[in-house]
This record gives sequence, C-alpha cells and structure tokens, in this order.
Amino acid sequence: MKNLTAAVITVRHEDLPIWSDESYYKRKCPVCEEGLLLVARDSDTGLLQEHDRCVLCGQHVRYEDINEMRAREGL
Repeated sequence: MKNLTAAVITVRHEDLPIWSDESYYKRKCPVCEEGLLLVARDSDTGLLQEHDRCVLCGQHVRYEDINEMRAREGL
C-alpha cells in the first residue's frame, strides 16, 4: 500500500489495460502495473463509482469517463 497517501490521479478506464477476460471492469493499475482496479458499485443503487483504489498499492484514481461507463450499462 505504498501509494495509499499519494495524490488522486485522473484516468480513463477505457485506456487502462484489461486485467483478464473474466470482467470488462477489472483493469491494471496505471501506477504499479501489477495491482488491480475493481470499479466499485454503490451498495444501495448499484451505480458504478467514480473513485477507486488499487488493491495492491492503494493508488486512488478517479475515472474521468465514468459517465460513459454508466451509460454503457444504461444507468
């Protein structure tokens, strides 16, 4: 979790490398390149969340294309 206190970075989810074929949303962390971004959902509404953290290094990211991601789901 070496980047837990690092500044938030803005990324385009669409531009990040896909983690695996099992999920469209899982992407590689743009900072440590070994960690995983999962794209959280609001527990009440199921809405994709704009902010995320790498499960390995803790880097905080904000998806600048969150509206496009939500639109893809029809939300």
